[in-house]
Amino acid sequence: MNTKIKTYSFEEASKTSTEYFKGDDLASKVFIDKYALKNNEGELLEDSPVKMHHRIASEFARIEKKKFKNPMLESEIFDLLENFKYVVPQGSPMFGIGNNYQTISLSNCYVVESPSDSIGGILKTDQQLAQICKRRGGTGASMDNLRPSGTPTKNSSRTSTGVPAFMERFSNTIREIGQSGRRGALMETISIHHPDSVKIDEEQWKSPTKITIKGNKEKGERDIETDSRFYDETNPDFCSIKLNRSKVTGANISIKLTDEFLNAVKNGTQFEQRFPIDYKEKNIKPLVSKMVDARKVWKKIIHCAWQSAEPGLLFWDLIVKYNSVDCYSKFGFGTESTNPCSELPLCIFDSCRLLIQNLYSYVKNPFQKNAEFDFDLFHKHAKISQRLMDDLIDLEIEKIDAIISKIKNDPESTEVKAEELSMWKNIKEKCVSGRRTGLGITAEGDVFAALNVKYGSPASIALVDEIHKTQKLASFESSCEMAQELGAFPIWDWELEKNSEFLLAIKNENEELYNKIKKYGRRNIANLTIAPAGSVSI
Repeated sequence: MNTKIKTYSFEEASKTSTEYFKGDDLASKVFIDKYALKNNEGELLEDSPVKMHHRIASEFARIEKKKFKNPMLESEIFDLLENFKYVVPQGSPMFGIGNNYQTISLSNCYVVESPSDSIGGILKTDQQLAQICKRRGGTGASMDNLRPSGTPTKNSSRTSTGVPAFMERFSNTIREIGQSGRRGALMETISIHHPDSVKIDEEQWKSPTKITIKGNKEKGERDIETDSRFYDETNPDFCSIKLNRSKVTGANISIKLTDEFLNAVKNGTQFEQRFPIDYKEKNIKPLVSKMVDARKVWKKIIHCAWQSAEPGLLFWDLIVKYNSVDCYSKFGFGTESTNPCSELPLCIFDSCRLLIQNLYSYVKNPFQKNAEFDFDLFHKHAKISQRLMDDLIDLEIEKIDAIISKIKNDPESTEVKAEELSMWKNIKEKCVSGRRTGLGITAEGDVFAALNVKYGSPASIALVDEIHKTQKLASFESSCEMAQELGAFPIWDWELEKNSEFLLAIKNENEELYNKIKKYGRRNIANLTIAPAGSVSI
């Protein structure tokens, strides 16, 4: 006999969850809108986070029982999740774990293929963005491969419209694809060496004229006063496009800065803008190569960031140097772009699930003279959190398999489904090969307040250093112990990673752990990230 699953009205859930949150109706609304389980008719199946945490703990325990000799019990996991006290799955995991009503992924972040330099390539990336977005993921893509505006093409247009035109296209796709309870998200990145990244018009630089970029008064936007050195409406570039508030409204944008460029800024010299960006490595003739004043480019970047809060800046050579994942670039794990919030540099088709520790809960006697941070408990829970993150990968693989199965059984033709199916198979391959996790934190500011430590003081910097070092070492201890019991991530190779700057830092802090990693490997190609925790923190 089928037992009807109990459903709740919005009013019932609001009452129960507001009581749970001790009268905080904003927290209650965020929970109901974004994370409470709903059936396919939109009816609420959970009226408070208690039921959600039981749902999540049950699924983690199911995986634990299949994997480990000494699995964690559901009650133990629930105790960590209860009241969001210690461990908090972020966003997609909180919504998706144990959710069998919507066919979705548990990953928060993805990077898709950079569009190749053709209309077909651009449309292929556009579809990948849409397909990820409909499964609740945020995406990133690099614009490096698109030829600069004005360069010749062999079609009816004769010249390319360049990167800015396709930035707008990808942005609009993210705005068009619905995500119930949340917005879609996209990061568009470009190398500083791309001619469309930052354009410098020498004539305008000599004789700039004042420009007013009109804001939408109905939206409360002010006019922006600038000059012709920094914005050209008829010939926009990546850097300045967002000075016009009506452009690229569905994406964040960031420029990848290299040491070559930064040294030119420091020395007051010129640097090369070129296309293809890697023409020297490929030993081919460039389509475009020109020398540009680095300090003028830097001034324009800073002006645009001051006026519109974008572009963001990615110190690219540093990212690659300290990213242990790039040791595995021969397996396709070379960093390509970042996720929308930019805490995760990712290769093509890699994705990451997020889980955070609530730091405030580790403060003993908060706001008292004898307040202190419980590093022992934090270390213990960081090890458990990394283990749960590895369980989350197994839950994610199940979800990806369900997505692949659904695509295969969808009524569309094989041709229509081909790209979506190929993409999810590639995402699964990266997930299985690397087993990437994203363990982070929230409530660091609350810790400062609870310990009476002034933000930005030497004491606060020392505290932050110790918190994050503790989490890092605990996380890698856990990953190594899991590798000892279950095996390392499939492509682990000590010879590839032994000189990684990140692992050498671990060696300096804990040589015993470094040697254990050398012997047993790591369960996860990457462990940590500090992701934003907006609605989760609410």
